[in-house]
Amino acid sequence: MSVTVLRPRERLQLDQENLAALIAGLGPRDGQLAICRTLEAMAEALLEAEAAWRESDFDRLAEYALKIAALASRVGMPVVARVAREIVPLCAGVDDAALCAVVARLSRLAESALFDIWDVEGLSL
Repeated sequence: MSVTVLRPRERLQLDQENLAALIAGLGPRDGQLAICRTLEAMAEALLEAEAAWRESDFDRLAEYALKIAALASRVGMPVVARVAREIVPLCAGVDDAALCAVVARLSRLAESALFDIWDVEGLSL
């Protein structure tokens, strides 16, 4: 008998125009500082969302999912934002399997995004 371990991996799609506009609007130093602060807030919100999930606190999970969506949109991560928003209606408890799958996907995407954004050309964070 063999066991197959699945490791889903999605390619991150960053909206580099959004990042460039943010940096252009605030200036290179302040723009990059704003991105760093947003990424830090996003990482903290992800930790809180995962804790809420483990504790079955679905109201709190929905709150942090919306926060993650707003932060991800701000720094050009539209897929992360969309997946985070998908969690909110699932917190009503209609489909536990779907909620579990979407929370797992958000964790994978957000963690990947938080690491991959450092590799964006021209962005020295």
